[in-house]
This record gives sequence, structure tokens and C-alpha cells, in this order.
Amino acid sequence: MILKVDMIDGKYVICMDKDKKMFALDKKEIKAPSELKKGWYVVIDDDGGSVSFSEHKPSAKN
Repeated sequence: MILKVDMIDGKYVICMDKDKKMFALDKKEIKAPSELKKGWYVVIDDDGGSVSFSEHKPSAKN
């Protein structure tokens, strides 16, 4: 799943998916880097649950 960071609010990273569904992710749980900003992407591996971050939109796996 690819989410785009919409805002950072306290201990939460507020993200949106391609269908405009909103998600509030706990920064500590996802181990968000300190440089994470609005507009970055959060990629959650649906199989393994790993989380990664990118300044640029990652390509979808198909």
C-alpha cells in the first residue's frame, strides 16, 4: 500500500491513499524518520508489514 503524507500532527502521521481514504499512523510504531514531511510517501508491504519512506512516489508493484 502506498500512502501520501498529508500532514504530521503531534505523534501521528496523517496519510491518504489513492482513493482519498485517510489513515492516522503512530510515528513511533512506523519508525518515521525525523525528516519526514508533508508530500512524502509511506510504503507498507502488504505481505510482510514492513514500512519504508520516500520523498518521491514509488512505482506500484504489479
